[in-house]
Amino acid sequence: MVSTTVCIRALGQFRLRSGGSSPSTLSELWRRVLSSTYNQLGGGIMRKGNTIVVLVMTIAITAAAGSKIEGTTTLKDFQPAGTTDKDHKNQQYDLSFAASGKQYTCRTSEKKSLNAIDFVVGSDVKYQIDGNKGKVKNASGKQIECTIVRVADLSAPQQ
Repeated sequence: MVSTTVCIRALGQFRLRSGGSSPSTLSELWRRVLSSTYNQLGGGIMRKGNTIVVLVMTIAITAAAGSKIEGTTTLKDFQPAGTTDKDHKNQQYDLSFAASGKQYTCRTSEKKSLNAIDFVVGSDVKYQIDGNKGKVKNASGKQIECTIVRVADLSAPQQ
């Protein structure tokens, strides 16, 4: 595929040299355009084509990897994680819930405070998982952001 700019440039240069545009000069024009560096390996069009292919592949991989999981589930467990000290003033919590055939454990940030009574074990919560980031929202609308720290398949207990 030859860009319009290349054709116009080549046509202008050819008219200056030959002084006209007879049928034989148009075929000569196309011969020169098609044999220019723009269609050779490493030429401008090839570089643009390679760039487009890489861009499309990057977007496709990102879209597949960044798929979000959303829904409503029951909060299975809510446990404190770690301890507080002078540098870490807020308690972290681990929230466990089942979603899409997997058991997720999501840890809250130490930078934000959270009341333990806001998330009652056994209550319904809305969740959103995007990679290793998660959001959990209780029935009253309180939402927390957390990091997924564990994922396990939900399967029959092994005996």
